[in-house]
Amino acid sequence: MPDDLDDLARQLSGAVGSLTEAEILEAVRQAEEIHLASRARSGRLLAELHGRGLSWPAIARATGLSQTTAYQWAQPYLMVKDPE
Repeated sequence: MPDDLDDLARQLSGAVGSLTEAEILEAVRQAEEIHLASRARSGRLLAELHGRGLSWPAIARATGLSQTTAYQWAQPYLMVKDPE
C-alpha cells in the first residue's frame, strides 16, 4: 500500500492534463483502494476506542467525525457480547 500511495502522489504531483486516460483511470482505482483501506483502519481504531469505554459523542468530539460516521465505520469491527 505505501508504494501505491507514493506512486499515486508522484503521478498527481504534476499536471494531470498530461496523463493518459488509462493513467487517470488507474490513479482513480489506486485512490479508491487507498481510501477504502484507510476507512477500514479507521473503523478498527474507532471500534477499539468504543471498546475501551469512550462514548460515540466523545469519539465524535475528539475526531471531528459525526457520531453516525464513526459508528458506521466502526460497526464491522465492534465485538458482539455473548448473552450471559
